[in-house]
Amino acid sequence: MFRRWAFATIVLVLLIAALAIPESRRVLRLDAWRLLHLNVGDYGPEDWINAARRSHASLGTDWETYLALAELGGSKRPEYYKKAIQAGPNRPETYAAALTEYSQRSRYTRSEVYGLSNGDTRVETELLDPELGRAILELAKKGSRVDPDNAFFDLIAADALYGMQRDTEALNVISAAARKSHYNSYRQAAAVCTVKYLEAAGLPSMEANLLVARYTLVFPHLAGILRISRLTVWHARQLDAQGRSDEARDYLTAIVKIGVLMRKGAEYPIERLVGSYTQSAIGLFEPTSPKRPEAIGGMSEADSQRLRTARVSKVLRAHGWPDLAALLERESASAAAFKEKLREYFRSSDQDVAGADLIIAATMIGLLFLRSSAVLLVIAGLVWLALKIGRRDSAAVPKLSRAGKIGLVLLGLLPWFLVGWTFVSSSRSTFGGG
Repeated sequence: MFRRWAFATIVLVLLIAALAIPESRRVLRLDAWRLLHLNVGDYGPEDWINAARRSHASLGTDWETYLALAELGGSKRPEYYKKAIQAGPNRPETYAAALTEYSQRSRYTRSEVYGLSNGDTRVETELLDPELGRAILELAKKGSRVDPDNAFFDLIAADALYGMQRDTEALNVISAAARKSHYNSYRQAAAVCTVKYLEAAGLPSMEANLLVARYTLVFPHLAGILRISRLTVWHARQLDAQGRSDEARDYLTAIVKIGVLMRKGAEYPIERLVGSYTQSAIGLFEPTSPKRPEAIGGMSEADSQRLRTARVSKVLRAHGWPDLAALLERESASAAAFKEKLREYFRSSDQDVAGADLIIAATMIGLLFLRSSAVLLVIAGLVWLALKIGRRDSAAVPKLSRAGKIGLVLLGLLPWFLVGWTFVSSSRSTFGGG
């Protein structure tokens, strides 16, 4: 009887000791939660976020924590952005992240943009909500004070000004943005804060990075930047028609320089790509817009890009703007090289984005189960060692039966079985299988 109670006591003490280690608690908790969500398609960002919040109710009140909470979404997102700014009033990351959130609600339509690209003037102008526009301008102003050499805040402000039809002010802000030294939307900084929060809340690093990459890393401000480039080119055409060619040239030059700032300084490829398209908007200055690349029979995109650049350069030189034409030719060649590198990257990838995402998710789940299996095996080994040390007669220590050996083998194979099963079931649901 004593031996049975001693054995039970040792097991209980070891379990309590294992659960007292934070990492062990996180592994066991996350894997128990994962058992309920074996299929990758069965859970979404809210499940991940709620699980993280339940595991760690309070992680501090610094600006990084509030910024992470805001990036993770929810009804309190505006409140968390305000708290992040209050906690870090001199951090440009907080203002940039809040402006990115505002960009998701910054919707307006200017008929000039549609008429510029395809001659369709039937689209009616719908202006930006004035209250929202004023809030964006105030945040952009504060962000620009903290980071005065960053063109990002000026571009967001220009988009809001265009949305309220304050075009003269918008053009002045765009000219100022072109004179800045760099472009940084701080999306990477916000992503790092979010990953750190999720890791501190209990999610393993792989899960935290996957969640941020799939659900919180968004770039809604890029649509506004493309919009202001087109509107600025439209104004340049109007000024040129009025005989104010110097002003038209300056605004076109500003658009090219802004595109260069983005293409050379942005942290993410999508922003660099938008920078390339921003500087290419100058092509709309040509009275008759060129055909889309795919409409030019048998011509590659690179060749059609060179054709468009040559055509626009000819127009610019005819206006007496050789410096602008040379700038466009030089930067268009650099943009074409960047686009080709980007296409080569995607061509060389063995898996498409969806396939790679499934592999990451399936591997992640398998690794989590493997870690839990390792914890259980360590506990079992400690119990066996305690029994062996506590008994003088080593032969009396219980031996592992055949069923126990089979159980250990199955426990080792379980993680990899789950990896294969999860990947197959997720592939079917994602690619339209049975």
